Amino acid sequence: MHDQRRYVDFSDRWTQWPEWRTLFSYGARSAAAVGDRAAEAHQLNCLAWAHGVGAYQYEQAEQLACKALELAIEVGDEGQQAWAWSYISGACLGLRPAEAAAKATRLFEAAGDTAGKAVSQRVLGKALRESGRAEEALALHRALLDTSAGDVPGLNEYIQALLRHEIANDLLALERWPEAVAAYRTVTTPLAHGNLDRFQAQALTGLATALHHCGELPEAREHLTRAYELFRSVGDTTSAAETAGAIERLR
Repeated sequence: MHDQRRYVDFSDRWTQWPEWRTLFSYGARSAAAVGDRAAEAHQLNCLAWAHGVGAYQYEQAEQLACKALELAIEVGDEGQQAWAWSYISGACLGLRPAEAAAKATRLFEAAGDTAGKAVSQRVLGKALRESGRAEEALALHRALLDTSAGDVPGLNEYIQALLRHEIANDLLALERWPEAVAAYRTVTTPLAHGNLDRFQAQALTGLATALHHCGELPEAREHLTRAYELFRSVGDTTSAAETAGAIERLR
């Protein structure tokens, strides 16, 4: 399992599978038992990802990534240091982004990992948007669209979908409603074909918000209803409840 390329596509398409946490816990313990600190750092990073993305346990994800960072520094593995900083920054949908994302970007650049750099810069852009700097976030996310992840199966499509989602979110934050509608429409199709239900639900929610501001209420309700079903299917009860409330407000 000490080879990210072997399962990155499958894991990203089935992020809510609960057994990821079991699998990577065994991996980390096995690596520790044989004294392979590089493999242990990698498995702990994967476990951080599983807690953050799959279970929304962001504090636990950060703790695991910090441990992975310590081990990666000890063995001089810049690639795993970069991924650890990426998860600490909130690449798995969680915590404090900007400074850690910048560190991750520098390490990914040093390691020549263009896919990892795109992930960390996506988080940096999200941090800019959430701090009121949506124009800068939009420029950064658009500049990343030509990023190539090399020959990892499915990863280029996945990164492009995530970046287009962020661009749509940036436009929504800027209240550029018609442009946001158009942007969200470009992201829902690839996500729908990738079994990325939670991301698709988030994109549909954003699309519905933009449509609402454009006066297209029936279509907005339709997309919110689908988003509600997808949130429930992946066990995201908080988002499902928020979406149900949004549907009621549109009646």
